[in-house]
Parts: sequence; structure tokens; C-alpha cells
Amino acid sequence: MRYLLLVSFFFYLSLSSVLATDNIESTDNDNAVTSNNSRLSSNTYSMMDADTHSPKMLLIEGEQAFRGGDLDVAMLKVKQSLSLDNDDIDAHLLYASIMNEQLDNQSEKDPNLFNRTVEEWLDVMRNRYGDEKRMRWHGINPFGDLYHDDDRSIPAKMALIKLTGCAPHSLETDAHYLKRVLRPSTTTVTAKVMKKGKALAMPQSIGQGPNNQPIK
Repeated sequence: MRYLLLVSFFFYLSLSSVLATDNIESTDNDNAVTSNNSRLSSNTYSMMDADTHSPKMLLIEGEQAFRGGDLDVAMLKVKQSLSLDNDDIDAHLLYASIMNEQLDNQSEKDPNLFNRTVEEWLDVMRNRYGDEKRMRWHGINPFGDLYHDDDRSIPAKMALIKLTGCAPHSLETDAHYLKRVLRPSTTTVTAKVMKKGKALAMPQSIGQGPNNQPIK
């Protein structure tokens, strides 16, 4: 009987020691996992902070501003994005969309803005940027334009049709198309008034000679 009590006592001590060891190891593992998670979280936030001014992040901010109707901020962000990565066709798509929206908001269309918008839409439609930029000759795809990207090329084509009344033919060069649809640019002409004696030389209207006599 006494022997059995001794055996039971030693068995109890051994079991208690094993359980205590397991608890210590479990606590150490939990602490290690918590520490690792903290480091991962810290690294993730550091990566996000470093990526704030990347072309993609600037593009995302520009898209958000555009959807919110803030065209000025959207234009600023997309220009910053393009200054870092001018080969991103999605950034050019947003750039064309912003200019198109600015043009729609004008009662009298600015011909310079109109021309830049048309040129940008044409570049997007014909994949001047991105992976397919070297597949064209003067804008013409030797393999034809049977395939159009639903997210980029087709919206760009529809925008060109709405702006100009037509899209470029599949075998029409960029230069030929732009010559057909672009508007004359506005230029500012300045003149310097020179003194001649006590009188000032006054500008003459086009189509009139001295003393306002019509030019024949």
C-alpha cells in the first residue's frame, strides 16, 4: 500500500512538470507569433508609406478624384503619374478622360484643348503605350484592327467619334487622320506701338490701306 502511494506521488510530480513545460513553450510560441505579426505589420505599413508616391498610387488617387468630380486634383495626380511612368496606358486613358470632361464643361470649346484631347484618345485607341506600342507603323497595325480592348481601345474610339464625327480607318495613318479632324489653333499676336514724332502709329484693320481706304 505504501509502495503504491509513493508511485502515485512520483507520477503526479512528473505529470505536473510536463504540463508546466508545455505551458511555458506555448507561451513562448505565442509571444514569438505576436512579435512576428508586429514586424510584418510594421513592414507592411512601411511599404505602403514608401509606395504613396509611386506611379500606380498616384494613378489610383487621380481616378478617385476624377470619380469625385475634382478635375483639378485628378489632372495634377495623373500628370505626376505620367512624369514617373509615361508608358502606362491606363494613366493616358485617365488623362484623355479628364481633358474630355474639361472640354464638355466649356460653352465655347478651346481648340487647343480639343486637339490635345483628340491626340490623346488616338494614342490610347492605337496602343501607343504599353505592351503593344511597337506593333504599329505610323499608327497602322499591319495585322489589322480586328481586336480592340474593351477597356481602352473601344472607349477611345467612341470618344473620337463623339468629338470629331469619325474614327480613323484601319489603314489610315495618324498624321492623315489628325490633319482631317484637328481644329486651327488659336495664337496670340502682340504688336508694339512705336512713336513717330508726336503721333502714334495706330494699327490698321486687315483689308484697309492708309486713311482707311479699302485695299483693292
